[in-house]
Amino acid sequence: MPAIQAALEGRNEIGFAALAITLVDVVVFLPISLVQGLAGKILREFGLTVVTSTLISLLVSFTLTPLLASRFSKAHEVIKFKFFRWISEAFERFQDRLELGYKNVLGWALNHRKTIVATCFLMFIGSCGLVVTGQIGGELKSLGSGGIAGRRHSEMKDFWSSTPPQTG
Repeated sequence: MPAIQAALEGRNEIGFAALAITLVDVVVFLPISLVQGLAGKILREFGLTVVTSTLISLLVSFTLTPLLASRFSKAHEVIKFKFFRWISEAFERFQDRLELGYKNVLGWALNHRKTIVATCFLMFIGSCGLVVTGQIGGELKSLGSGGIAGRRHSEMKDFWSSTPPQTG
């Protein structure tokens, strides 16, 4: 099979998954850029950046990546200069070792499913504990100078309970 045909077939196999993930990111982050108020001012650029970069990444994965994959696959076989051939072959060896390591870790995880599920559950409970104890999570408060100060949730409880309402 020619390299370009193999690259296009590979792209077609993952095309729906890539499109679905991209659309999920767009659906989640586009509304963030439309939020009003202080949070909207802070998060607008973030949401638009994520949406734009995700859409451009999808475009590249459907166009440029298959082209480059077809051109660079087995490139070390046609490289004339020994030094560049050596670099290409070293990269291929690194990729092979990385793939072998990934297969080993994946095999271990699939053979120890209860351990993986228990670890994930404990990590979830631990992260919930961080929110409950006030270690993460908080609110933003506007300063008189026009700046913004971040405070922990526990500090905000003390702040709001001790500050009299302002009239203006």
